[in-house]
Amino acid sequence: MRHDEEDALPLPRDERELPLLIADRAFAADGSLRYPSLDRSLTTVPGVEEDYVEGVLGDVILVNGAPWPVAEVPATRHRLRLLNGSNARRYDLALDPRHPAAARSPRSVPTRACSTHPRCTTTCRSPRPSGTTWWSTSAATRSAPR
Repeated sequence: MRHDEEDALPLPRDERELPLLIADRAFAADGSLRYPSLDRSLTTVPGVEEDYVEGVLGDVILVNGAPWPVAEVPATRHRLRLLNGSNARRYDLALDPRHPAAARSPRSVPTRACSTHPRCTTTCRSPRPSGTTWWSTSAATRSAPR
């Protein structure tokens, strides 16, 4: 989605503009989707369980359809265009300047970028670049209860 006024702003674009659709999904052991239904007649359909009206917290975080992705980007400003496609989960997102192999280094602390709520869009601008930034979903989110 674009707008002339937005396009006139001095924001990163093209390869430095990253659209990210973040969503959690619940999967059964066989890899199929597992979701509850308000219609009890649908509980006979594979993957549909009893009703739950508060939304579903999935056990896998997907970004642009890929589970637990990691992206290495060059040391320059990037614009993250985020869409929280989850139906119940809120995310607190951060940029982590550490290389995954050096994740235990006490010198590098993730920088909080933004927070996004279910079914909302957010645009984040990265802080001043100081080297390669690794972006990944949080390990803490992985263990969230369903």
